[in-house]
Amino acid sequence: MDLWYSDYHVDDVRLSINVEREIYSHQTEFQHIAILDSKEFGRILTLDGELISTEKDEFFYSEMMVHVPINKIIS
Repeated sequence: MDLWYSDYHVDDVRLSINVEREIYSHQTEFQHIAILDSKEFGRILTLDGELISTEKDEFFYSEMMVHVPINKIIS
């Protein structure tokens, strides 16, 4: 089976990722949570169908979270 996740940005732009399998999918009281597995991006987290984070780009987020405590220690 050929499974794809597509994240639509504007009418003429979308990012599509070939997904190996859906690991988890659940509708909470507030949002739909899905975790997907792909070869290129690793694990993918989506909330309400919107791409939130992937294993491949995770360092962008964790690095930014570290800046605040490091600056507090240094100053």
